[in-house]
Amino acid sequence: MKNPTSRTANRMIDVIFVHPKHRSYVIWHNGVFYQLTRMNLTQKAWDRRAVYDGLLDEIFVAKESCEQGETDERAWQELGLNVVKLPDELHSITASKFLA
Repeated sequence: MKNPTSRTANRMIDVIFVHPKHRSYVIWHNGVFYQLTRMNLTQKAWDRRAVYDGLLDEIFVAKESCEQGETDERAWQELGLNVVKLPDELHSITASKFLA
């Protein structure tokens, strides 16, 4: 399944996923998956984001979505991302399991 736009999915939060093969972040934002060019959460990387067209079983919930520090929270807020702290049990699950 590629980049679903589920009406039932919670679009009020953003989740950071990691793509281990491409070594990049994939951000779930407003119900759409966006891939960044690298594992870098900067304004420049966010401006160059592209819609993720890969498989949802290839991306995993990043630890940054589960264990946030103050610096990360400020950086995400500057990008307009509403990343909330998820339970640690969700770390490393696939995007397809996260959306289920």
